[in-house]
Amino acid sequence: TRPPSVASLFERARVARAAITSISYRLSAPWPQAEPATSGLPGARALLGTGEGERTWQVLWRHDGAMRAELVNPADVAGVLTIVSPETTWVWSPLLQVALRSTTSGPAPLWMDDILALASGGLAEATLARGGQRDVAFEVLVPLPDAVGGGSLLVWFDRTTGLPTRADRVDGAGRLLGTVVAGEVRLAAGADDDDFAFTPPAGARVLALGSPAALPDLAAAASASLRVPDGRPF
Repeated sequence: TRPPSVASLFERARVARAAITSISYRLSAPWPQAEPATSGLPGARALLGTGEGERTWQVLWRHDGAMRAELVNPADVAGVLTIVSPETTWVWSPLLQVALRSTTSGPAPLWMDDILALASGGLAEATLARGGQRDVAFEVLVPLPDAVGGGSLLVWFDRTTGLPTRADRVDGAGRLLGTVVAGEVRLAAGADDDDFAFTPPAGARVLALGSPAALPDLAAAASASLRVPDGRPF
């Protein structure tokens, strides 16, 4: 069977993305490389841990941009919960018994949104790297223009769903800069309003984003914008 063209793979992915009503998946990305802008915040490290290594979230997403993401790895900070509803965004740390609250500024993205946007500038020169009959995914190598830092992006497209389920970014010297992987993808997962509701437990400290925080290690987080764990690896 003749392999698909690069353009058709990306077009199929965009169509599949637009058709999603709800989806659940497990998202993995390196820390702190995955979030260089926020990894330096003391509050961010209090929530996501200080050690380097992979972070994994279990995510439920709905077409209106509502999202529930629970950190499941590593074990010492597991249970940190991010809930985005159309009105309010919460980040809850069961370890610290602290809930950060802010007004939702927009719909939560999916992991693939940044991948498709980043790759769009190099599609003219992209090539199919792998995709034989026995492969479970098509791999596409996309050279990236200097305007976005150069290097390349290797994107895996799932044969069944058409969605990109992994992306590796490599710099011009061949060094791996970041990886994002979405596994256990389940379409039409079902997502009710209750899935995106949160009430802080009795006794928890609630910090409104932008207000001074009493805990020193959360002071920076309380005065910064909340970062939704969208899996942006680059």
